[in-house]
Amino acid sequence: QIFGRAGRPQYGDTGEGIIITSDDKVDKYIRLLTHATPIESRFIESLADHLNAEIVLGTVSDIREAVRWLGYTYLYVRMRANPLNYGMTWHELADDPLLGGKREQLVRAACEILDKNMMIRFDENTGLMQFTETGRIASHLYITHETIELYNEKLHETMEDSQILGLISECH
Repeated sequence: QIFGRAGRPQYGDTGEGIIITSDDKVDKYIRLLTHATPIESRFIESLADHLNAEIVLGTVSDIREAVRWLGYTYLYVRMRANPLNYGMTWHELADDPLLGGKREQLVRAACEILDKNMMIRFDENTGLMQFTETGRIASHLYITHETIELYNEKLHETMEDSQILGLISECH
């Protein structure tokens, strides 16, 4: 998705994108534009962190809202177009064309990660999600759940300055 969403749909149905690159990369971008190679989503890799931000914002507070939110992403578009790339089969897509089950599976997995790292409180039975102070801070400061996990495991009150700097250097 080189240009993202070029243009503003509420004002027109066209947009314009400009690529600024070095001479040695011009051919690469021309090939991408002219061959219309599909660009797959990598959103799953950072889903937990983005979901945390939505929970902190108040956009998402339960599984149902999170599944709906995930349906507005480019990931959802690509999962429907190329399910094999996202660990699904064409048969699964035929059985669940809106991918509600797959989206719920992804959201629940992300919630479990966030809950384990004390960034949210997640009730598996009701599907309710509530951010914690750690989750709020992580969202506002763009701290990944991997870094929070590292802090939770290794940060101690009795650490010396050199140990703290060593821990910070391990962060994502």
